Amino acid sequence: MWHKFASVRNLELGESGDVSLTAQCKNSAGRWVAAPRPQKATRSKARVYVRGHDGVRQEIVRFGRTRHEAETALEAAVGAVLHGTDGVLTRSMPLVEAGEYWMRQTCRPDSGLSARTIADYSWTWEKYVDSTTSSLRGLTLEQANDPQRLRLFLQRVAEAHGSASAKKAKSVLHGVIGYAVGNGVLSSDAMRQVRTVTSTAAKSKARDHTRAMTRSERDGVVQATLLAASEPGLNPRTRRKRRATADLIAFLAGTGARAHVSPHSRDLA
Repeated sequence: MWHKFASVRNLELGESGDVSLTAQCKNSAGRWVAAPRPQKATRSKARVYVRGHDGVRQEIVRFGRTRHEAETALEAAVGAVLHGTDGVLTRSMPLVEAGEYWMRQTCRPDSGLSARTIADYSWTWEKYVDSTTSSLRGLTLEQANDPQRLRLFLQRVAEAHGSASAKKAKSVLHGVIGYAVGNGVLSSDAMRQVRTVTSTAAKSKARDHTRAMTRSERDGVVQATLLAASEPGLNPRTRRKRRATADLIAFLAGTGARAHVSPHSRDLA
């Protein structure tokens, strides 16, 4: 018989305790009791105590035909209790949920971000962080806030998608973790300890001057300049320069204009 009991301990705000799992079957009186052997079990019971952000301690119980079903149902119920209140970040919440909340904050009118920048942030988050290949996707906010994990993640992005993609991924992660620090959820931003990551792939020195950019290449350049201009913690002078560059690139992309330097331009005073 597998029967795992939860330990009794004090819980912090927004924290859940250890899970109790019990294999059950019905006795001769039709009541659910602990199964004498796993083979006799017809359902599983999962139980845990949680303390919400309001300070109230409560017991949550869920059932399933199998142990996995019971644990999955309990996990969803705990998440609804601890993270269901909009506006509350916790260290133990999944990183992807913290990212979604941060995205909602960037959509507010008082964020100061343009619609294009918000769209770029959202695309970058879904493409690199909240993806099936992401090494951070299954971590909590606190677990992801680790310099070594962040560096290894960005290195994988750089090798698979290029240095520019790694820079964009770093920018959105810095935004999410920095927001958590600003709200007192985390004590520090580990991203500040991660140096710039670049791809080890050799760069081709030859340039193709026989064609224009494809639409996806153009969009990539526009996105990179917008993200660079919106990077948190920039010097005001650097921010102004980057915004001017982003505006120029967006103008060229939107109008189809091309920069052309006359061979006689040096003679013009």
